[in-house]
Parts: sequence; structure tokens; C-alpha cells
Amino acid sequence: MSTGRFTDRVLFITGAGSGLARATAKLFAAEGAKVFAVDVNPDGLAETILAIRLAGGTAEGGRCDVADTASVRDAVERAASVFGGLHVLVNAAGVGRSAASRRSTRRSGRASSPST
Repeated sequence: MSTGRFTDRVLFITGAGSGLARATAKLFAAEGAKVFAVDVNPDGLAETILAIRLAGGTAEGGRCDVADTASVRDAVERAASVFGGLHVLVNAAGVGRSAASRRSTRRSGRASSPST
């Protein structure tokens, strides 16, 4: 049962292509929020947006890599343009290194920098 407590609010959510962020986006939409969802996974993101729309919600979004400042800036500008502003931010995207990178760091006994 929806209380509509986020009616007329716009949610910008990162990592919305799967998992907890997808569930969060769907919950906000069920509560009346307009959702602008972003992720690096376009297929997962499309599934999230479609699920929100099929449930009667409003959702838009696009690809965004939160590790890239320009990508984030562009996504926020698109969201504000589409919905006229933003009210809620959920930064649920994860940024990390691969398991192979962590293994090599442990073997050498020193942390590797992003430039190596």
C-alpha cells in the first residue's frame, strides 16, 4: 500500500541496474517519486526502468559511470532537465577493483595506485 509520501519528488539513484538500488528505485516509485536511474549496466538499468513503468510509475535514466566526474555531471544535468530538478539522491553504486587486482596487491604487500 502506497502512502504517496514522495509524490512530486524526484529521485536520482545510482547503481539502479540491480540489487538494493533497483529495489530502492522501485520502492520510491511506488511511493510516488519520479525516478531518474543510472548505472553502468544498460541492460539491468532498462529492466529497472521498465519494471517501474509497468507498475505505473514514472522513470527515466541512462548510463553513468560514477567513477567518472563528467559522466556524473552529465547524468545529473539530464535528470534536472527531464524532471525540472532533483529532491532525493541515493548513491548506491559500487566502485571497486577486480579480485585479480586485490590478489596481486596482497602478494606484493603494498597497495597499488590507480595509475599502475
